[in-house]
Amino acid sequence: MSENQQHPALQVNKIHVSYGRQPVLKGIDFCLEQGEILCLLGPSGCGKTTILKSLAGLISLDSGDIKIKQQVVSSASKQVAAEKRNLGMLFQDYALFPHLTVADNITYGLSKVAKADKTKRLHELLELVQLYGQESKYPHQLSGGQQQRVALARSLAYHPDLLLLDEPFSNIDNKVKFELIEQVRDIIKKANVAAIFVSHSKEEAYAFADKVAILNQGVLEQVDAPEVLYHAPKSEFVAAFMGAINKVTIANLAPQQRHNLKEELHCAERVGFRPEHIGVVTSDAGDPVAENQISAILSSKRFVGSYYQLKLDTPYGAWLANYANGADLQVGQSVNLQVDWHQAIAL
Repeated sequence: MSENQQHPALQVNKIHVSYGRQPVLKGIDFCLEQGEILCLLGPSGCGKTTILKSLAGLISLDSGDIKIKQQVVSSASKQVAAEKRNLGMLFQDYALFPHLTVADNITYGLSKVAKADKTKRLHELLELVQLYGQESKYPHQLSGGQQQRVALARSLAYHPDLLLLDEPFSNIDNKVKFELIEQVRDIIKKANVAAIFVSHSKEEAYAFADKVAILNQGVLEQVDAPEVLYHAPKSEFVAAFMGAINKVTIANLAPQQRHNLKEELHCAERVGFRPEHIGVVTSDAGDPVAENQISAILSSKRFVGSYYQLKLDTPYGAWLANYANGADLQVGQSVNLQVDWHQAIAL
């Protein structure tokens, strides 16, 4: 097995960063394998950009270290210059040179490479990003998606050890965004380069990343595959950040409802349910409520495409449910909720 296969492409080991006396990153710790894509996700001010700047060598560490291909590039006592880290970078504004052709933009960082090798690499990259025939055009003659692929090809031209992407899809129209995300992901996978991707969008993270790191006020809450973060969050913050969650204290549940919870949740103080795990059963006033159901009053409804999002007043507070047949319901109507108790999440 080769060294690259034995060791992570990137190791971030318990790094701390402060701005003055204000701690910004608090013990951030994760690793990234070769060819893996990680999204840094969290609310504004959570530390995403600071992590990216630390990886790029633009910010010094208070403690901890960063290793790229087993080489320490940042620690409290060492700081390898940004230009010596062999990083590729992709920005939301593409940063293409308007006066250079596609070919010259892509090969801009290969000035010290022999002409024959540069031409060979250009052809490899044009094929990789599917821009053959466009090499003589200028950036203004290309679509936004094509410009993005030129910028990506340029960032991959010198075989970087790590690719950093700073909200690369934020300026892309929603009509074509997810098609472009699929294209860029495919290119990065074919190039087999580790990539760190910063975004504010959960939808972009779901579509683009292999793993997502959820950050909260400088703390790394959890790193996992998107579906694990959604279905098995390790904190209430992660549960709420990944999507709407209905919360209930277990002690307030009826015995039959508690019995239907997974055994490992019986010791939890509170649990939550996603809106899609709550069924709605219409009822007439005065109808008895089954012991495994919850009575509720519909306080509002909102059409969101393939379903209605219902806001319901329950004995446990305001809950949300997704319901396909919401058009038939009236605000103020009494309903019963059929909860899929086995989908409960510990909070």
